[in-house]
Amino acid sequence: MSILQGKEESLFVAMPSYRTKQVDENQKAVYQDVCYPVTKEFREKLYGELISSYQEAKEKMESVTQIQAQDKVVVSVGQPDRETPFR
Repeated sequence: MSILQGKEESLFVAMPSYRTKQVDENQKAVYQDVCYPVTKEFREKLYGELISSYQEAKEKMESVTQIQAQDKVVVSVGQPDRETPFR
């Protein structure tokens, strides 16, 4: 499964599929789903859990990035040619 960003900044879940040897009337490849949620309730729950887990992981990565950026702040004290890390 893939989580993709739509045109309007919204996220959606793409289910796995594979390319077949068939083509449609516009000569584009036809894709066959490998799996998909059977009921509406299951699909809503599955997609909701996937997107919320993705957003949690994204927020965690952003906080780690901010902490790493803060660790790189350098302060000069008294001697302009000598840099001491700020912690």
